[in-house]
Amino acid sequence: YVMPGSISSVSQPTVADKRPLDGFISLETNGNIGVIHTLPAFSHTISSTIDALNLAPFAGTIAGEDTIIFVIREGYTGENVKEALIKEFPNLIDKLL
Repeated sequence: YVMPGSISSVSQPTVADKRPLDGFISLETNGNIGVIHTLPAFSHTISSTIDALNLAPFAGTIAGEDTIIFVIREGYTGENVKEALIKEFPNLIDKLL
């Protein structure tokens, strides 16, 4: 684990770095908590990619084998999460709508 902002040389993911989202299956939110289901072994790379992008609605993610739990920042909704993901990863639109 690395505290946000503690590494100054982290670069923003490129389109090639976003490929791990191919393992994305589904997303569900309830209040300020959300769950992303992934193919086995994809959750860590998807979680790291989301964290590296520092998307406003995400306070943070925790990855398991095929599931990611995330916290939605105060003032944001599940719809904001979906919008942010679609903006960064347009190929997810069919899985999020």
